[in-house]
Amino acid sequence: MTISDFRERRAAERRIVRETVRTFVMAAQAGDIKALSDIVCQFDLVFGLGPACLRAAARLPDVPWWTKKYFRELHYRDGDHLRQELGDRILVDAYRVLLPSYRGPAVLLYRGEGADNRRRRCYGLSWSANRSVAERFAEGTSRMYEDGSVLLETLAPPEAILMKMPKRYGEDEYLVDRRSLRAVRVLQRSRRI
Repeated sequence: MTISDFRERRAAERRIVRETVRTFVMAAQAGDIKALSDIVCQFDLVFGLGPACLRAAARLPDVPWWTKKYFRELHYRDGDHLRQELGDRILVDAYRVLLPSYRGPAVLLYRGEGADNRRRRCYGLSWSANRSVAERFAEGTSRMYEDGSVLLETLAPPEAILMKMPKRYGEDEYLVDRRSLRAVRVLQRSRRI
């Protein structure tokens, strides 16, 4: 393959991504769940497609209820995978448009987190209103992190809460934008065993 061939191939790939992003945005605005689903299935197959689609969606003023319902169910089913592939920041910015908005008061929330993540203030999206659930996560993650784990507590203001998740496993789970949290305190620390 020559450099010229490589450049032509890259240009063709970029055109495909641009066209797919355009289709994704139109599908999100129209509530076209089949088209959205078809494109989301390609996120892992086409380099850069997922981030490009979600960045474009984050710029939308709003989307219909059907689109919000689709992304709520997608996160419920594949949220961990999406976070790993796309990163929290891209996901959170898009979720502000693509998920049903939280309309409620501030909520006292807890999270089990790696101690190193606490130092860097890069907490994950999922927080629980149930302290014992967060304690179990903290105990479980203490084995995974060299520096152990922490149990965190915050009073999340409404603007920090992206969505209250449907109940599962007896947990009241909330998706939270860490950038909008005010104070986060450490309630306990666990060392690696």
